Amino acid sequence: MMSSSSSDDLPFSPQLSASPARFLGFGLAAGLAALVAPIVAGVLWSAVGQKLPLASLVAGVLVATVAAVCRRAASAGVPLAGSAAALASLAVAPLLWLLSARTLDDWIVPVPGSTFHGMGGAPMALAAPVAFLLSGMLGWWVALFFAWGRPVVAAAVRWLSLGALTLSAALLAWSTARAVVYPLPEGYVASLPVAATVPRVAGAPVSELPPELVPGRRAEVTKVYRDPVEGLGFDVERRCDGPACTFALIRPAAQTAPWDHGRFKDRSGVGRSGPIVVKRDEAHDLWVAVGADVVAFRGATLAPGGVRVHAVRDRLSPPHGVMVGAGCGVLLAALLLRRRRRAAAQLGRVAAGAPGALGDDGWITFDGGEPAVRAATELRLDPGPVLVLGQASAAAPRGASPGASGGVYRGEAPAPLGPDEVIPGEKAALLAAGHGELTALDALVLAAAVLTAAPLAAAAWQLLVG
Repeated sequence: MMSSSSSDDLPFSPQLSASPARFLGFGLAAGLAALVAPIVAGVLWSAVGQKLPLASLVAGVLVATVAAVCRRAASAGVPLAGSAAALASLAVAPLLWLLSARTLDDWIVPVPGSTFHGMGGAPMALAAPVAFLLSGMLGWWVALFFAWGRPVVAAAVRWLSLGALTLSAALLAWSTARAVVYPLPEGYVASLPVAATVPRVAGAPVSELPPELVPGRRAEVTKVYRDPVEGLGFDVERRCDGPACTFALIRPAAQTAPWDHGRFKDRSGVGRSGPIVVKRDEAHDLWVAVGADVVAFRGATLAPGGVRVHAVRDRLSPPHGVMVGAGCGVLLAALLLRRRRRAAAQLGRVAAGAPGALGDDGWITFDGGEPAVRAATELRLDPGPVLVLGQASAAAPRGASPGASGGVYRGEAPAPLGPDEVIPGEKAALLAAGHGELTALDALVLAAAVLTAAPLAAAAWQLLVG
């Protein structure tokens, strides 16, 4: 029986020399997969009303397309090209990080008087297809590296995939624990405790300001109302010129509010300003006034301003969408590892198998002189080299030989070997294909873990470091 081939003798290079066009084709396919991913993800992102994280959608589509490339490469007999495509997709991970970080560091409370709420991921989304295509084209170069690579590279991919999956699972666990305690950025204002509620405008104004002469606009007297907030050391001042009012928090000794910092119109009332709820963020020394609009006031000066994610990052949860994306990646990677265990077990049977030759009469003969065995007729294999897998070659009874009269029909000969016991091909080629499949699965596990976790890692970085 032929001994198992050493991992140092795995014929990586013949895959390239035998199919250079296929390698080039799959290298191009890796680039196209990276190009298609942001385009398809952008369509899905728009279809769901931009409610899901764009970076996580891109990662999910990219992993799906790379998995398809890996399956096609395996069926074409060049699993090494699939491994290269999966590893090339890792070049997109920094782009996913940047896209997620750009989207996350947005305004929670906008700057007073401004309609600019942050650019989010729009600029990155526009530039992403070109950047993704250039990154994905690295698949061809990675394929070349693997073609002349050494088995140590495959071992490194194996350990990197396990490490990436472990880190992704740990990051997901940390994010889940944080999500239980802290709100999302969009729920930050709602989570703050209420310090006071100022009722709607009532009574006479404390003063009146002369009307501003604006062409095309009816001049109206601006009425100034002040409502003290007991125990908090400031008043709520509202200036109303008709049905709309501006409001600000000011100290009682101040003569006027710092309107030069911006103005917000409160339109919640009918004819007069509605009630204003004042909330407190003690940890960040912020007062947040909620009417029809939301305004944040900072520190002892009560200067109005906006609040971004990084300003209150220690009290926020990562977006649930990127957590779901990372969770899907961890689940997919775990399923791929389960599939890899089955493939590794099959490879072990191949390594322990006995190479032989299937004759026209349906009998398998062995070069080492072992007794011949018969292949089941349902195998429908062409005559040529075959491999009797390890368990079958070790357990099958011997003693029959080609031409034994009638023994095979009376049960005296060993039972014919079925499709789970005999596979066509040379042992060296089957070992190479098996090792190639394991490497492709390891590369796909690595890609699934890294790409889907990149948006969550960016969120964690924003919340921990800013």
